Amino acid sequence: MTRVVLAFLCCAGVGYAQGGRPEGGKPQVELKQFAHSGVCPKTCKPCQSAMAKALEYLAKQTQADGLEAGNGGGTVVTAIAGLAFMANGSTPTGGPYAKQVEACAQAILRKVGNKSKGKTASGMEFEGFGNWDLGYAAIFLAEYYAQKPSPAVAEKIKFVIEKICEQREPNGGWGHAPNFAYKDLMVVTTACLTGLGMLKQLKFPVPDDVIARGVKYIEDSSSGGTVGYSPREGQKGWGHAGRASGAAYAMTKCGVQSGFYNMVVKFVKGGLKTIPQDHASPTLHYLWGGLFSYLLGPESWAEYKKLYLDYWLSAQKEDGSFKCPTEADVKAMLGMDPDEMVGPNYMTSVYALVFALPLDKTNLGRAKPKETKTATGGGGLGLGGRKEPTNGWLGARVSPFSDSLVVKSLVKESPAAKAGLVEGDAILEVNRKPAKDAKSVREALNAIKPGTKVSLLVLHAGEKKVIEVVLGEKPKTEGEASAEGEEI
Repeated sequence: MTRVVLAFLCCAGVGYAQGGRPEGGKPQVELKQFAHSGVCPKTCKPCQSAMAKALEYLAKQTQADGLEAGNGGGTVVTAIAGLAFMANGSTPTGGPYAKQVEACAQAILRKVGNKSKGKTASGMEFEGFGNWDLGYAAIFLAEYYAQKPSPAVAEKIKFVIEKICEQREPNGGWGHAPNFAYKDLMVVTTACLTGLGMLKQLKFPVPDDVIARGVKYIEDSSSGGTVGYSPREGQKGWGHAGRASGAAYAMTKCGVQSGFYNMVVKFVKGGLKTIPQDHASPTLHYLWGGLFSYLLGPESWAEYKKLYLDYWLSAQKEDGSFKCPTEADVKAMLGMDPDEMVGPNYMTSVYALVFALPLDKTNLGRAKPKETKTATGGGGLGLGGRKEPTNGWLGARVSPFSDSLVVKSLVKESPAAKAGLVEGDAILEVNRKPAKDAKSVREALNAIKPGTKVSLLVLHAGEKKVIEVVLGEKPKTEGEASAEGEEI
């Protein structure tokens, strides 16, 4: 006990220096099995029902001052809930929960502008601005500003950036707050760095040296690909895939590509099943694990959903809220239930945000704020080198997703539909060449004669399979297909 509990529950849970969930520990949930579609939550009745109930619950909990979160952390939960509303398609100006998005925004804008005595979820008080609040405020405001820019919000964002930079520790990391007993903590550093990275992507002035030193703090806290609580003895390198996911997500948003980053990515890919072992209250790590799994690509996302989607659905209550149970031995050791302490608004917001990522309504599932396209010219995928287009056509609309193309819709009776391609499949390769962007694939297909057979490597329901498609000729009038994505 004396060596185990060294951090404090700050909305997300209790931090461990050593120990934690026993290997193989299982969440205390009576697991149910649900019949899912390949594109959850789209066209998936269990997910659509669960999401609707969760959002309705969160909407009722949203007040003028945001959402409550147990003993503290209201700004954090308000930020996550606001992001969840946006991830499900509402914006500050439209959608069924536009009112709630705006209420979350105004609450956060007020809270990060008033210097006062703060309090962590465990009841620990501190003076000044909490870095936990500032980090999540930055993440929310980045997404909010991208949808509704204004000079007033821009000024508040600059203030948040200034405070985050000002309040970092000498080693480059961030703690709960300045002059707080627990100086630096990886989960707070993850939030602050992610917020700074997202705002820098929106062209706000973020000092490069602050990001560089923050990334160095992550590396100093690691051992190989693992990421620990801090660089301190007994904490360096301790952890599982949840904490590493958060660190890697932050580095991705900061535009970091390095050998160390690749080590963390490899560690996360190999350890998604360890997320429940990462924290006394694992909800935070389900959040970052989900965000980074989705950003990594369809294979990691399919594994994450297979591991945790039914678990979350099994934990939903009749009122639409979620409870993320903590194991009995952890509760006994701590003398409290950390998830009860932070409250159902937090867990429900995490679910509603993470499992809405496939709807692709925010920048959270993208490495960059806007999707980029790289034209490689006709024949760049090895599909033929003829300069004159001959209209080889699949009849699918796709969107780029981590070095693949995700099928958003199919023209009825198109070659792709006839070959068995379905909405939600991720096209990884075309004729054994990577399918990274729609334009180069389209130009290459256009250079192939209709009637030619091409081979697609796709990820379908979490499994790789090869589908052979006989290309058709693009019709002058396309048939039924949504306007979402790009046509190939």
